[in-house]
Amino acid sequence: MSKSILNTLTLSKVPEKSKDPIVKRRNKLLEKLEMQREMARCMLEEVTFSVFREKWVTDPETGEKTKARVPKRVRPWYYKSEGNYYIQIFYGNKPLELAKGKAAVMVDCEDDLLPVFDKITEAVGKGELDDQLSKIKAPVMKKS
Repeated sequence: MSKSILNTLTLSKVPEKSKDPIVKRRNKLLEKLEMQREMARCMLEEVTFSVFREKWVTDPETGEKTKARVPKRVRPWYYKSEGNYYIQIFYGNKPLELAKGKAAVMVDCEDDLLPVFDKITEAVGKGELDDQLSKIKAPVMKKS
């Protein structure tokens, strides 16, 4: 009798996905921070930054639906003012207050943008912004 192929594999139960809304928000924020870091890197290296998303497009002649890659508009969370750069951290379209009355990080020069994004990402990963993320209200779904 031959040995079963499945017996040669390491089988396990499926781990439960986290249902904690703070963990979901933290992971979403980490993804957005990585995108912002990449945008800043492209600015420093003078390379075009582009992000695409897939969208269903209907051909007007045949009526056939196909998926197409379309550019996605991403606004930078950093800007230059009065000789310094400022970074705001957004969740949705609202800036997070990092400390009482302070919603931006000041950066002296553009070369320091990437290290500051790395520090912010590390802080979010360690849960330092969980209080701010917990205060965010979930969007209200309208009944049709």
